[in-house]
Amino acid sequence: MEYNDSKADNGTTLFETLLANGWERFNFGYDGPFPPYLRVGVGITLDGLVLQFQSFIRDRFFVTRTTVAMTVHLRGFREIKFTKEACEDAFGRAWAGSNGFPVGRWLQLRQFSVQQRLVWDPIDQRLVNVPLELLPMAGQILLK
Repeated sequence: MEYNDSKADNGTTLFETLLANGWERFNFGYDGPFPPYLRVGVGITLDGLVLQFQSFIRDRFFVTRTTVAMTVHLRGFREIKFTKEACEDAFGRAWAGSNGFPVGRWLQLRQFSVQQRLVWDPIDQRLVNVPLELLPMAGQILLK
């Protein structure tokens, strides 16, 4: 089944949403086939371990990186879409088809934690666990 990839249908990329929230273009990595990239890391808070989007480079005056908690950033969105290019970059060309991962579909955000990253696939009527390896592809993840 073909899916429409027009910009009006796609919402905005993770890259664009982070830029809108105060990140700068130099916070991302551009070395790879489908840039921009970011880091996914784990932060320690009073609530325990949390997944974070992290800057690709360290901040200028500190040894830390610019970060934002994944759950805090994704809270403003209801749906997420992973492009075919994101899956190819992370796992190779045949991965999505062989694992049945829903590529190019809008998936409803559920739970994003260190243990599991769940989204609901309304077409197949099932919960899907998102691999951590897909999340650094900031330019290939679409949100709305």
